[in-house]
Amino acid sequence: MHEEENSLSVSCIVSDYMSYRLQKDGFSWQVSPTRNCPNSRVLSTVRKLCAEFESRYKSQFIEMCSSCSENELDSDVYTNVLEQIIEDGLHWGRVIAIFTYAGAMSVFCMQNNNHSKVDWIKEWTCSFISSRVENWINENGGWKGLVEFYELGNGTLKQDTEWKGWGYLIGGALGLALGALIVNKA
Repeated sequence: MHEEENSLSVSCIVSDYMSYRLQKDGFSWQVSPTRNCPNSRVLSTVRKLCAEFESRYKSQFIEMCSSCSENELDSDVYTNVLEQIIEDGLHWGRVIAIFTYAGAMSVFCMQNNNHSKVDWIKEWTCSFISSRVENWINENGGWKGLVEFYELGNGTLKQDTEWKGWGYLIGGALGLALGALIVNKA
């Protein structure tokens, strides 16, 4: 892996994934960091892992997006969901959950003619990762660590004990996030 891949900015990776996810559903969204991002193994790894993650937890993401939209989507509501995702600690699965949620919420906003929120989702996600997750990423090999983690799983989410519990951990975190949204609505 080239060293510059490990130094990709959070903004570049978030922008690339959100743009990719929106294009996959037929939406166009351009933001400058994606135009300046080199194609890399990090970006393709994030895309592949998020696609697998979203397919595994599609109904939870749809429900979370719907619940978020019932509240006025703002920084506090969005960040609360991200906080719930990492509440029990960080691992690569939860980092991927953050990206996946950003992509799913962006698509949901575009589908519901709330296009202006997509730029905010990018900003809120970048800010959250920079303040709450980036140190963990750096301590775990940086973005190169994510690629190595993925490659050790032979091109899919690993099926070892860490990943067997992943569904329960992420499912639980997504459930908590959904619960928090419903409570905040009341």
